[in-house]
Amino acid sequence: MVRRAACAGPADLVPALRNFPSVAIFSAHAKVLSKVVLVLWSGTMMTDLQTKVEKYEIKAAQCEEWVRQATDAPQRSFYEVLARYYAELATDFRRVIEKRKIA
Repeated sequence: MVRRAACAGPADLVPALRNFPSVAIFSAHAKVLSKVVLVLWSGTMMTDLQTKVEKYEIKAAQCEEWVRQATDAPQRSFYEVLARYYAELATDFRRVIEKRKIA
């Protein structure tokens, strides 16, 4: 016979969920906990998105600095395209963040 730990209900699981950025729960209480999991996930997701925005803004700034330092035209052109690419990625992530704030 398999013994299982007693669980009074969803309230017993909430403290444990605080340690996880996202959790997949397959139990009778899944519907009750879905909102808790969603909140934990969205907070982590927003932090990850903001980190990506900052990362790509830094990369774009580095490429723009390399454009200024480039001595030949092909190299300058390469870094201009790369800077534009990273700036567009940062803009895309900012748009996703804004959409998630509205939703």
